[in-house]
Amino acid sequence: VVALVLLLAGALLILDDADYKRILEWATDTFLDSELEIAGPFSLRFSDGIHVKAGDVRLHAHDGSFSVSAHEFSTYFRLVSILSGAFLIHDLTLSDGHLRIEEMEAGSGADFSMPPVVVARAHFKNLTLEYQEAAPGTLHSLSLNELVLDDVNDAGPLDIRARGLFEGREYDLSGTLPPLVDMLESGKPHPVRFKFNSANITASLDGQVEDFLKGRGLDIRVELHAKDVQEILEIFADGIPRVGDMDATARLRGDYDQPGLEEIDISFHRGDEVSMQITGMVDNILTGKGTDLAFSGKSSHPTVTSWLLFGKLGRVSSLSLDAKLQTHYGRIQLHDVEA
Repeated sequence: VVALVLLLAGALLILDDADYKRILEWATDTFLDSELEIAGPFSLRFSDGIHVKAGDVRLHAHDGSFSVSAHEFSTYFRLVSILSGAFLIHDLTLSDGHLRIEEMEAGSGADFSMPPVVVARAHFKNLTLEYQEAAPGTLHSLSLNELVLDDVNDAGPLDIRARGLFEGREYDLSGTLPPLVDMLESGKPHPVRFKFNSANITASLDGQVEDFLKGRGLDIRVELHAKDVQEILEIFADGIPRVGDMDATARLRGDYDQPGLEEIDISFHRGDEVSMQITGMVDNILTGKGTDLAFSGKSSHPTVTSWLLFGKLGRVSSLSLDAKLQTHYGRIQLHDVEA
């Protein structure tokens, strides 16, 4: 142990910023299968934590799945616990950033996981997120004019404020998380509250998390109200017709790696032409395991009706349907259909 400490101390005295930069580039290539470029100034300092500053940073995945760039990046972080593997970020600044994600073909992606991260203070300015679908190639965009996270003196609560554009429409986000000191503790519920507002969408999260670091004990009430929900659904599938407005409520429970939805109640309505409702639960929304949903709907709009049945338009004038979606032997199946 003494020898390792002496070696580390010697390395800190001998290595300079150029050495650290080369180590970061090598580690990124080796462990993230990506290429890191730092064209601007770079510095790395050690104290009770690690201080990093870099300018004109670019990160590219070798398989083309994502690319990240930023004009200015600075952070101060430390490892909360070697055993828990959690990162505590005291300060994080990112400006003029751009993140682009390319959807990969089915089965071509790799699994990627991050350790738990707790942020005390952060300031993001002028960030853009783009998501490029594999087929038919639709590009979705989210711009963040400003995002501020502030846990004053680690005493909380942690206030979150954001504003920007989503698919060309203005939005604002506000929320609160427990104080940083409380988030590092487990065994007691920590309150979580978020509100999202835009011209067509209002959403809220209100509940608690028992253990932030290990991602255990989610119990959060979710509400969503959207006008002309087609713009939201088009993120997940193209060619969806205008099914009208959507009202949705559910209870998010479980853990980060196995989140489930209970008390699901989703309804679509477009005047007298479209009326659909989905109720039930899903044990794991990441895998679909434990799906038990009841679907009831009717449509007298030819475009919507034909899309529901065939994915094409103008084939059927009206439809009334009741059915259940359930998981059996690892597959989601349709049961008790009345049409």
